[in-house]
Amino acid sequence: MPKVKELEYSRGSGKPRTAVKNLFPRYLFAHFNCEASLHKVNYTRGVCGVVSFGLRPCPIDDFIIETIQSQIGEGGLVNVQALYPGDRVTSQNGPFKGLEGTVQRTTRDQDYVAVLLSSVSYQGCLMIERAFLKKLAVNN
Repeated sequence: MPKVKELEYSRGSGKPRTAVKNLFPRYLFAHFNCEASLHKVNYTRGVCGVVSFGLRPCPIDDFIIETIQSQIGEGGLVNVQALYPGDRVTSQNGPFKGLEGTVQRTTRDQDYVAVLLSSVSYQGCLMIERAFLKKLAVNN
């Protein structure tokens, strides 16, 4: 099962910590003939149901599965895209969602990234959780 490192906050102290979680919790990808086996799969112990749109099961292209498998590295963890100083990024989540900037540096554990924000009226440097950032395409 593919796993990812996620930043979560302790309920008691509110301090951030890294947790390893399943990439697709409670989901299992299975290759089977729907016409012949859908009933058996749906009634297998532990199966809640096959993901469907309306009454039709949703097939996943083999390319998607191969792409996910190709991203799995050591310990079953999905590799996260590396960020380097000078890379343009946008914050996808958290309090800085939607802001863009340039990577200045990363922390040793790669969990946080120093980002120089780009704004018309303000330019500041913030430490943002790596999981919240997405690398922007390079325009030539």
